[in-house]
Formats: sequence, C-alpha cells, structure tokens
Amino acid sequence: MRVPHIIVYLLFEFALILSSGRADEPLDENLVRAATKILAEQSFRKDVAGNEVARNWARRFIALLDSKKMHFLASDENDLLVLEEDIYEDAQNGNFDFAIDTVELLRKRLDVNSTAIHEYLAFEHDYDLDESMLLTYDEYPESENASYERWRKRIKYELLMETQAGMNLAAARKFLAARYDTIQDHYNRLDVSSILAIYLNALAISVDPHSRYFDSKTLALFRTGIVPPVTLGLETAYRDSDLWVENVEDISGTIRRRLIGKRIVAVTAEGMDTIHISGLTPDTAYYTLCSPIGALGFTNQVKVEVDDPRNGDRFSVLLNRFPGRDLD
Repeated sequence: MRVPHIIVYLLFEFALILSSGRADEPLDENLVRAATKILAEQSFRKDVAGNEVARNWARRFIALLDSKKMHFLASDENDLLVLEEDIYEDAQNGNFDFAIDTVELLRKRLDVNSTAIHEYLAFEHDYDLDESMLLTYDEYPESENASYERWRKRIKYELLMETQAGMNLAAARKFLAARYDTIQDHYNRLDVSSILAIYLNALAISVDPHSRYFDSKTLALFRTGIVPPVTLGLETAYRDSDLWVENVEDISGTIRRRLIGKRIVAVTAEGMDTIHISGLTPDTAYYTLCSPIGALGFTNQVKVEVDDPRNGDRFSVLLNRFPGRDLD
C-alpha cells in the first residue's frame, strides 16, 4: 500500500500548495519549496536528517543524469558534492541552482564527448585486438583521456552489435550517430520545468525508494488512461538511462518471450524517422512510448528495436501501442 499512498498524497498536496502560492513568486520556486516540504517532512521517513537527505539527493540527481558514468569526470562529481550540504536548505527557500548548474555542466561534457563519439564512429576499429569493456562503471573517469577511452570501447562494441544484427557498417554508423545526437539534443532542450522534474524525482527516490515525483505531463498519462509503465503489451522499468522490458502480457510467442530482459533502444513507425529511446530521461522515454502527446502521437503499430548489451542480442519486433487495437 505504500506506493499508492505516496503517489496520491503527492498529487493532491501539490495541487493545494501550488495553488496557494503568492502571486509574486515564480511557480518553479513554489514547486521546489512544496516538494521539499512534502517529500522530506511528510514522508514515511521523518527521522531522516536534513543533511542526509541532501547527501542522498545530490548523489541521486547526478546519477540520474549520468547513470553509466560516461560524461562527468571524477573532478566534476567532487566539485558538485562540495555543494550538497546546502541543497536541502536551498530547496526549502525555493532555490534550485544546484540542479541548473549540474545540467549545464553535463551539457558541456556532452558537447565535448559528442566530438569524440563521432570520431570513433568513423574510426576503423581493430576487432582482432583482445580487449574488454564495462557496460557500467562504479566511478567516474579521472581524466578526459580516460573518458575518451571508455567511449572508444563503447562505440566499437555498439558498432559490432549493430553489424552482427544485420546492418551494414554505414547504416550502423548512421544509426548510432542519430542515437547520440538525440541524447545531446534532448539534454540541450531541457527547460527549467523539465530539469526540476528530474531533480524532484531524485529527491522522491532518495527519501523513499518506492515514491516518485510526477510532473504535469506524466499526470496527463493518467488522465488519458494511458498509464506507464505498461504499454505495447510490455511491462517496462527505467534503469541506467534506459527502458528495460521486465515482462510481457502474452508469453505464448517465442519473440515476445525473447523481449524479457532487453532494453528498448528505438521505435520506428511507417512514414516516420527512427525515434531513439536509449539515453533519454525517464519521462520523455515514457511519453514517446505511451502517450499521444509524445513523438509517436496516436500511431499504433510500431517496430520496436531492442538489445541486450550484456550478450550482444539485438533484434526488432512489430507491436501495438494501444490495447485492443489489431495490427494494421
């Protein structure tokens, strides 16, 4: 009963507090102040000290932005965490500079890494070379050179995955270039409200791992009757900057069973360009798959491209987005 209690409480309490804010105060400041009050003071963990909330909140927010530890440097993390003790008190005063500054730093790193990514996509990689890579890291790279080395191996591996799945090399390079261009463009386009949605979600998870902050767009999914994380006949979960298939409604087919445990990397609909999902923030990924307000609109039949980077499994399957509608 814990999850419904927290979600319902957040929905109604936010509406009450935000509607009662002073007219001369910006809405975003009211939002941060209200979220801090509800999530930290009215949560199930009232015994948690403010400095512990701040510490967990800062780390969770950084991790949500760069869960694979591929963009920030170790020095970036150290510089950001120096400020962690102040963010709880700042939030109570409606101050969210930490969130804005962290995203601005991420954008700078994305810009630098974008150049490296495109260079490695064009590079002639030596697949006879005996080397290994990690899919996720415990620590951020110590230097830009260490970061570039992570990207070299990741791009090399992702090119291998796509070509083994049937793409020619030129198509694989184009597909992956679009993926990373989409990720960079996505973070460059985040407005203050979107940044705050991630920031407050980090606070919600930090206070209670079963709770989550929903912004107005996500709430619209409930109002339209299209509620994540179930769509396409799939139950999904957001982990490490990706949507992963946890379960499927109908496991009678071999292809559907094969979807379990895979991440959704892209979707394609007839007459549309490929829409990349991997690496986006959770709400945007959900909007794309679930909601008519997302990039797919009311399109029903889509080709869903999935992979499992742990073993190189990569394939696609046609699915319906909306229950009860037959394939065209």
